[in-house]
Amino acid sequence: MEPERSKTPLVSQPWLIDLLAAKGFVRSSPNTFVNGKVTIRIRGTRFLADPGTGEQPWLKDFKGVRPDIISIYLQQILSMPQFRLNVKG
Repeated sequence: MEPERSKTPLVSQPWLIDLLAAKGFVRSSPNTFVNGKVTIRIRGTRFLADPGTGEQPWLKDFKGVRPDIISIYLQQILSMPQFRLNVKG
């Protein structure tokens, strides 16, 4: 039997909000988090991370992906050079 999935939208999951806050992000609108330069937009299960440098944004659909795996992905993305210079931690 598959584990029960949360009915709370991904953008409102406390673990995600805490992860982004630890990286210096604040919510600027219901689906958007910013840290002054990097912008992360979350619509449903789709993430768009824009480094704010003119470089290509990163896009991923996390439909069906467990929260622990999403956390690993996001930490890896925010460690990429185009994001690392603009993200706390």
